[in-house]
Amino acid sequence: MYTLNFQRCPSNDNNWNLSVNTDANRSLFIYLIGVNSTGNYILTSGDPNHVAIQCFESNSIYILDETTYTYSFISSSNGTIEITEYDSGYGILVGTFSAEMVSTADPTVKKTITGAFNLNKSTLDNTQ
Repeated sequence: MYTLNFQRCPSNDNNWNLSVNTDANRSLFIYLIGVNSTGNYILTSGDPNHVAIQCFESNSIYILDETTYTYSFISSSNGTIEITEYDSGYGILVGTFSAEMVSTADPTVKKTITGAFNLNKSTLDNTQ
């Protein structure tokens, strides 16, 4: 089972936080800053000391180990998020991502992750 969450920074609707939680006690966080149209958004290197807060600092991806509440992997600067559909008023965000992830335990260990998302705030079930 997966749980999807997304929020926008109250002071700037162009900043998004997407997260997916799993039964395996892992969470994937995608932070997007300054989204105002379709196009490519370059990822920056994640900060292992980053604290998940409501407003975000940079385009980055994190994998959180919920058992230890530490990041097991963070994005390097090798990656992009492509927004293919965007409507700020309706809360629509559709796109793909590809990122080189770096282990926080051993920076020589790197993995590539890819994925897609299709969010429409008006059609999400907010009752669960």
